[in-house]
Amino acid sequence: MPIKGYTCRLRVIFAEIKLKDPEFKQETFSKELGISRTTLYSIVNEKSLPSFDVAYSIAEKLGMRIEEIWIKELVQETKKEKDLQ
Repeated sequence: MPIKGYTCRLRVIFAEIKLKDPEFKQETFSKELGISRTTLYSIVNEKSLPSFDVAYSIAEKLGMRIEEIWIKELVQETKKEKDLQ
């Protein structure tokens, strides 16, 4: 469930990493970032959005851009657009 208009792809990204590296653990990843395992769990499961610093650190550690991890949801059609249809 997206929170505040963003969908987090970390669950998929971590699954892809785990396929390539069976030793990968989210707990180790969170320790390397300096955040708790429960904080990372909340982010991955879209219970909360990370601070900019944490999002930047996650993206940097994964070698990705923030926009590749958190996808902004499209804004629903405005009333005016609906009326034109």
